[in-house]
Amino acid sequence: ENEITQAIGQLQDIEDNVQYEMESLKNNKGWWTEMWNLWNGERDLESKENVQKIREDIQGLKDDFKNYKDMVEQMQDDMKENKDDESRIEKLLHELTHHRKNEDYSDKEDDIKQLKQKEEAYKNQIKEMEEKYRNLENQYTALENKREENDETGVENAQMQVKEKYEKKLKKLYDRIKKYEKSNWELKQKVGENAKTYQQSASTRDQSLSQQNNAQSSEPNMEQYYNIPIPSRSQTT
Repeated sequence: ENEITQAIGQLQDIEDNVQYEMESLKNNKGWWTEMWNLWNGERDLESKENVQKIREDIQGLKDDFKNYKDMVEQMQDDMKENKDDESRIEKLLHELTHHRKNEDYSDKEDDIKQLKQKEEAYKNQIKEMEEKYRNLENQYTALENKREENDETGVENAQMQVKEKYEKKLKKLYDRIKKYEKSNWELKQKVGENAKTYQQSASTRDQSLSQQNNAQSSEPNMEQYYNIPIPSRSQTT
């Protein structure tokens, strides 16, 4: 964030300098006077158009940079939410290990289903972000080609240098996004393994409870029926 703030400040300084130089040219002030007089009206108009176009391109880069920053913040929130989901799954496994009631199992399955839905939504968000980055790369390529075609003047060079710095910062930001994506993928794998373990444990628990219920229902409760204690197998009647 400090780098972003510094880069935006540098951009503002460059724009102020360019504005000052343009005013100086317009009023025939400073050492630009001789150069200004050599340019004809057509070259003057072309230069202004080039400078204006570069300014617009840099403003577009600013907007894209802000969008990527917002994406990173959203991804950080998603990472935190996924970690919370992982903690909830681990808690469910702990509860299952300590023999929670069978009626609670359906609630646990709903939690796992919601977690999978969140993971699917996150995958779609990553896909959309990658598509935006590809579009941004195409814009950079077009700007680079145009820069090679244009005559390089002092003002244009300054603007291009600012644009190149911005491109480098955007590349660093994209690398950071890919790092977050990898971390989230690893977290998703871990959550998926925990969910699978939970489902297997729940199935084993259900089978065990079912067998116990069948065993109890197959033997009559003689003590309650006759209101007398049941003799052990070593006694005779």
